[in-house]
Amino acid sequence: MKRGYVLTNSAERDIEAIKLYLLEEASARVVKYTLSEIRRGLTFVAGNPGVGHFREDLAGRELKF
Repeated sequence: MKRGYVLTNSAERDIEAIKLYLLEEASARVVKYTLSEIRRGLTFVAGNPGVGHFREDLAGRELKF
């Protein structure tokens, strides 16, 4: 299945670290749900690049969240 986004190596490692942590601390069901929600969120943002809101107060410059 083609994804509408490309993750950096760092992001891929972060997701793998989340997976490994959850495998130790939770159940396989939690891992499956969490990774599914991460993928769903990434797909949504990739398909809606204008989504979010600006928060200049968090970083001293205008960033979109």
